[in-house]
Amino acid sequence: MEAVAALSLAANLVQFVDFGLDLFSRASAIKRHGASDHHVDLEVITVDLRLVTERLREGIRRHDEGICLTQIDQVMQQDAIVEDAKLTLPRPSTPSPQVL
Repeated sequence: MEAVAALSLAANLVQFVDFGLDLFSRASAIKRHGASDHHVDLEVITVDLRLVTERLREGIRRHDEGICLTQIDQVMQQDAIVEDAKLTLPRPSTPSPQVL
């Protein structure tokens, strides 16, 4: 029974040391950045999402107003024109085999 108690005590000490190291690393990150690394990452992601959302809104507004097409729309239109040209061009005729 004493072996189980010693193992339990050792596990508790390891857990306490791990908690202390984690607490220390988070405190030092907060001291360096004013926030934890996790919060800094969240802020960067939030700013990126705001920029993407604003670009999407601007693209939708321009598209709705008919000011300009997005680059994707322009490429798709060019591809459609090329495909239409391929369909409307006469195909070269292949010579039929001559029967003697």
